[in-house]
Amino acid sequence: MTRYYHHTHDHHEHSPHGAEEHTHSHHGHGHVQKAEHFEQSALERLKELYPNPETLGRLRELAAHLCAIEAVHYPKTRPCHLLLFAEEYEMAEADRRYPHAADGILHQRGIEHGEAPVCVLAKAQDVPIRLVSVGPVKAAEPSSAWFAPSLSIPQVASVMKTGSQAAADELKAGAQVLILGRVERRQTWSAYGLAAIFMQQFGEHILEKQPGMDETVYSQLVERLREALASQDKPGHTPVSLLAHLGTLPLAAMVGAMIQAGSHNRVILLDSLASTVAGILASRIDPTVRPALIAGSLEPGLAHPRLLHHMGMKPLLDMGIASEDGLGALTALSLLDSAAALFHEGKKHPS
Repeated sequence: MTRYYHHTHDHHEHSPHGAEEHTHSHHGHGHVQKAEHFEQSALERLKELYPNPETLGRLRELAAHLCAIEAVHYPKTRPCHLLLFAEEYEMAEADRRYPHAADGILHQRGIEHGEAPVCVLAKAQDVPIRLVSVGPVKAAEPSSAWFAPSLSIPQVASVMKTGSQAAADELKAGAQVLILGRVERRQTWSAYGLAAIFMQQFGEHILEKQPGMDETVYSQLVERLREALASQDKPGHTPVSLLAHLGTLPLAAMVGAMIQAGSHNRVILLDSLASTVAGILASRIDPTVRPALIAGSLEPGLAHPRLLHHMGMKPLLDMGIASEDGLGALTALSLLDSAAALFHEGKKHPS
């Protein structure tokens, strides 16, 4: 079932620096100690429940990780909710500005009508989908359409608040696991630019030439990624200013939602380069987010596997799913269910 949440930007309501205040509000030391306690306790209980817990492979590690994230002895992976953040753009304007916009709009319509693959999997796994509108897209000339037009700091703060409130609503509704995705009506490479900055790698090391892509176009894109990497040398760069420089409205909303979920001990299931980039940005604003991240699925290409390796994370699945709408995470959800079941369905429960 698709639900809708519309947001009107108010640049005067939020302080331009309001989104930065989380950075120093959580030192994370006590949070880490608590997580380590529950993780160790989980590993000990698995030894009690099963004679040879090593045979569980990575399920053992995943089960303990769930306990650490939720700070409980018996983790829950249901309800799981899917939040999708989408831009607003008129079809005629999108067709003129961005060559891939029509595909994005058709994909969003497929979600609205419950016909997209992500809707099929969500229905099969009883996962509600909420489509959140994060405002209109600022116009850009085709020559600059590789990356999203720059946002203002107040825009980023406002949209992060939208994402945070959307996540808070889902947590209030009982969500234990959150999948966060985006539906963008244009083809941009903002996530690649941010990944280049995080990994300190040039464009050709994280982006291979796409099938059918003209060599000149590919060279231009690589050069833009080099420019993105060089841009970090500017003094005073913060996660929010990076979002303003290279991010998009849906990406900013994802960051806000992750901060909300991570601060409330909820699992955040990633499945794309964009969601992983959002996870890094959110973790830099609020360190409690990082332990809550689980890489559910691997996006094809060079960038996502290298970024996950950079973060010390391993994806649960590699099915070649190239989607930013949560499809890969939904595919991996059953593994989380299985890991949690080890504690609930074991032959004995410790007192």
